[in-house]
Amino acid sequence: MKKILITGGSRGLGLNTVKSLAQLNFKIISLRRSKNKDMYSHPNIEYVFGDITDIQTLNENLWGTSTAIHLAGLTHSSDTKKYYEVNADGTSNLIQRAKTSNLKRFIYVSTQAIGLEGGSYSHSKEIAEKHLMKSSLKWTILRPSEIYGLKVEDSIESLCRFILSSRIVPIIGDGQYTLNPLHVDDFVRFITDLLNCESDKSYHKIYQLAGPSPTSFKAFCKKHSQFHNHKQSVIHLPVFFCKLILYLCSKANLTSITLDQIDRLRMIKNNDISLAVSDYFFAPRKFSHNLTLSA
Repeated sequence: MKKILITGGSRGLGLNTVKSLAQLNFKIISLRRSKNKDMYSHPNIEYVFGDITDIQTLNENLWGTSTAIHLAGLTHSSDTKKYYEVNADGTSNLIQRAKTSNLKRFIYVSTQAIGLEGGSYSHSKEIAEKHLMKSSLKWTILRPSEIYGLKVEDSIESLCRFILSSRIVPIIGDGQYTLNPLHVDDFVRFITDLLNCESDKSYHKIYQLAGPSPTSFKAFCKKHSQFHNHKQSVIHLPVFFCKLILYLCSKANLTSITLDQIDRLRMIKNNDISLAVSDYFFAPRKFSHNLTLSA
């Protein structure tokens, strides 16, 4: 039984990955920063406690695991320094521990929104990728698009819910930036294929993981409305105006949305999944606008 270290497995995409792999008979070592009453219980899951931002809390042998799947990361913060402390420096700490252990492979779950153009979050993830690529580890980087189907409200579900609850949908800028939702089951299936593959064909490669048909943000909103026979209008708002309003709202603690989320949304993203298709027959499902929203 393969023994796998998973960071960031307490909620969302990480928790879905932990649950799925445990049920597929992988031995999971789930790294947690603190004990939690709602920890998912399964005989194939063992919880260990540590913080990637504090290397002294990370076991020198990474708890005897053969593979690390690094999903932990900070996605929303008003303090841009925190992105670099967690996403860049934290990943560097884990890489250092991996070098002193018997780790055979390191899988890093990054983001489709990669690079300085997307703000501090995207830049910190880019730096983390560079740390890994410069290392001597057998690494694989995954860059997933917007994940949905997490059984908790995610960004795509939140957008769909908002579209159906409003008669006016504000569009930041021209609305031509793309969305390409990826179902969580397709993501986990790709992870499973990586783990079950005995060859080295995935080493030192970056895989773009996204849905099969990218669409513009504006077209996505329109199609979702039409599918549900919901009449609405769109209004285009200048980017600088949206950032100003968001800045003022955040100062007044009226929103948890951060400024860099606008940059991430609008940046050009790579939707070329051909490498994942050719190496692992990756076949993501097309997004269905008949999405069942959580209660």
